[in-house]
Amino acid sequence: MIPLRLTLGGVYSYQQPQTIDFARLTEASIFGIFGTVGSGKSTILEAISYALYGETERLHQRESRGYNMMNLKSNELLIDFVFRAGGADTEYRFKVNGKRNRNHFDRINTFERTAYQREGANWIPIEADSAERIIGLSYPNFRRTIIIPQGKFQEFLQLSDTDRTRMMRELFNLDKYELYRKVDGLEKKNNDEKLLLEDRLRQTGEVDAAGIQTRRESLARLQQLLEETDHSLLEKRQVDGAFAQLKELFERMERQRQVWSRLQTRTDEFADLERRIERYEHCRLYFKDLLDNHHAGEVRMRTLSEAAARQRTQRNELAARLAREESALDELRVRYDTREALRGKAEEMEKIAGILKLEAGAAQLREQLSNGEMHFSRASYQVGQIRQEQAALSTATKALRAALSDPADLAAAGSWFAVDAQLRAAKKSLLEEAEGAAARLRQLETQRYILARAVFRSRVPVATEEAPLAEWPERLREARAELEAQLARTEGEWQHLLLQAKLADYAQALREGEPCPLCGSTEHSHQPDAAHDGQRLTETEGRKRTLQTQLQQLDHSEKQLHTLAVQHAGQNEVREGIVHKLDTQTVRLAKHRRDFIWPDFRPDDEAHFQETWAESKRRQKEVTAQERRQEELAAKLVAEEQNRDKFRNLLEKRQRELAGITAQVNLYRGQIRQLDPGEYAHFPPETLEQEARQWMSQYRRLETDYRAGEQALSALRIGAGTLSGTLQSTESTLAHAQAEADVLRRKLDEQLMASAFTSPEEVRAILNSSLDLETEKSRSNAFRQDLHTARVQHQTLVEQAQGKCYDAAAHAELLADIARLRQERNEQGEQAVLLKREIGGLEKNLHLRKELLGKRDALQQRAEDLGTLKKLFRESGFVNYVSSVYLQNLCHAANERFH
Repeated sequence: MIPLRLTLGGVYSYQQPQTIDFARLTEASIFGIFGTVGSGKSTILEAISYALYGETERLHQRESRGYNMMNLKSNELLIDFVFRAGGADTEYRFKVNGKRNRNHFDRINTFERTAYQREGANWIPIEADSAERIIGLSYPNFRRTIIIPQGKFQEFLQLSDTDRTRMMRELFNLDKYELYRKVDGLEKKNNDEKLLLEDRLRQTGEVDAAGIQTRRESLARLQQLLEETDHSLLEKRQVDGAFAQLKELFERMERQRQVWSRLQTRTDEFADLERRIERYEHCRLYFKDLLDNHHAGEVRMRTLSEAAARQRTQRNELAARLAREESALDELRVRYDTREALRGKAEEMEKIAGILKLEAGAAQLREQLSNGEMHFSRASYQVGQIRQEQAALSTATKALRAALSDPADLAAAGSWFAVDAQLRAAKKSLLEEAEGAAARLRQLETQRYILARAVFRSRVPVATEEAPLAEWPERLREARAELEAQLARTEGEWQHLLLQAKLADYAQALREGEPCPLCGSTEHSHQPDAAHDGQRLTETEGRKRTLQTQLQQLDHSEKQLHTLAVQHAGQNEVREGIVHKLDTQTVRLAKHRRDFIWPDFRPDDEAHFQETWAESKRRQKEVTAQERRQEELAAKLVAEEQNRDKFRNLLEKRQRELAGITAQVNLYRGQIRQLDPGEYAHFPPETLEQEARQWMSQYRRLETDYRAGEQALSALRIGAGTLSGTLQSTESTLAHAQAEADVLRRKLDEQLMASAFTSPEEVRAILNSSLDLETEKSRSNAFRQDLHTARVQHQTLVEQAQGKCYDAAAHAELLADIARLRQERNEQGEQAVLLKREIGGLEKNLHLRKELLGKRDALQQRAEDLGTLKKLFRESGFVNYVSSVYLQNLCHAANERFH
């Protein structure tokens, strides 16, 4: 993340908007933020943190963060942070906006956080919680690595190995190297595959190449025997073919003789069929058309005669009906001419019914007018009462408002007391922090004192334990020098004794008269005491190890004392910063006390102010309640006035309706001529309307019946004329058909006289016979052809069989030999197939066994490799190693950049 620009306004000590241009600061790759305590250095960092994550180090939700973050003299808060991030250097913008509640100084509205991404010249909105995705850091890691709060750098340096490793894993996504479970799963999978391969190896059994070769030799011998059997079988099948041909020749000759004899027996049958075919063809050629035309003429004449009879009957019936309809229409015409009197009576009866309805409606309107006048009077009275109550309430509200204190003055005093409480709380918090820092200093001093006493207890004079802590490093150096001198002396003594021990080993190997391998002397007068020197060597070596252990413990204790000294210095710096803040806070509190300007209150008596404030609120509530009552009365007055006006308008409407009804009744009475309205005054209007509807129904029925009678009469006359014409046409057609039938009858008699037939019925019987001419002619021709073919084929076979003889016994003996050889051949073939299958299975198992053994060796090697990886990844060892390498690389890169 590369910061570009930060704008602050209304945040902590930044009352007015201030903009920091990071572009110029980052040109040198490093820059610093300096200033006195309380000058706003931490505010810059916390503003960036809050804009990105909505979190700050010093404040939390439960501590009224919004109120504490906003400058007391500002009503609005603004944080606008622009930065670049990602491989493409994309620009992002995070903004925070907040406002103070207008009516309550100590209430801050929830801050609004927004985020944008630059695309070209535009800022595109994105999710406000996307900082972790953009930067790649969670808030805790961001706080630890990027923006380290004041006084928290020591916490980053003193992170435990576990916390530091966890942080590095999150920062650099090192969880991808946490492969122990995957390796464990691969190992289990590899073991399962090994077990499966072992089972498959056991299933293949023991297979060797010698057994396969033996079976191949047996297969070769069996195949040789098969070839010999096939040769014998082929020779006998050729002889069997010759016997079969002779047998087939004599059997065909016998079958052909039987066919020829059977066809000769049917010669008379087909001769009769040919005669019937000849007669049928003659009748169809000379008589069929004449008979068909004669029959069609007779059917047509019969149909026309029946149609003419029906038409004569219909003509007579239609004439009678026409006479009846004309008589009925004459009777109906008399009543039709007097129909208008019925319609006049019906219209006057409807008007009388309308008069009765209008008079009933007028009575209801008079009753509604009476009730409306009563409601109008009541609504007018309510309007007057509400106006009187409004006047009294307005006077009381003015008196209460005059007794109220100045709300702006009270609000300013309330703000002063709120700031005073905040300053006092901040001072109290700083006092508690100062006491905590002093307690931590005392604790660190106690730890250093205890550790120093433990270090010096057995190595330096007792007076050193009482020396000041500043002198203890010099005492430690003296103790180290003394231990190193003792260790050097002990080391020299140990080397000397070791040499004596080696010489003793040579001395024990010497023999009197033999030369010494070291000096060459043959006399060995003085020999060292090996037992005494060995004991001294063991004691010296023990002292040496003791001194080395003490020196290592001293190094460890010195490092611990140095760490405690660094922690003490850092904690002392924190305490001094807190004391400076406390002094600044005390000055701010005194200045704030001098700004108190309200004579009605005392700075130390906030309770009196709160009582006055509560009393002012109570009176304000009364004023508000009375104002709300005035609003309710105003709304109620509007509603009552609307109600009064509604009744007034309703009364005027009903009066207009009553005048209209009276005029309509007078108009109806002036239009009645035939009926007397007084006679029907006691009848219900519905009864009169029913009577009027009946008269109108009679009127309309007369018109409908008369028009229907005229239409029916006209239709009957048209039908009578049409039927007369049809009858004349039918009679003319019948006479023409009779003449055509006579001509056909004469032609038929002439043909009968010229033929062998005696009557039309005989010819008709022949034509009606069920004879399929084409099929029967084909069947006759086929019979003649089959008879000729059978005779010729039988003669040919007789000629072929001359001089030949078929021996059935020899043929049967040959078939038996062939069956025996075929059985032997099948058995030999089955044996060969089984042997081939066995050889194939053994070869497949041998190849599979070699393949499985190769896979088993590969899985065994993989198991060893996975075991090594499992040890490498156990208990996050590899991740911890990678974390340390990343951290070393980061430190190396930082040293190269900043030094």
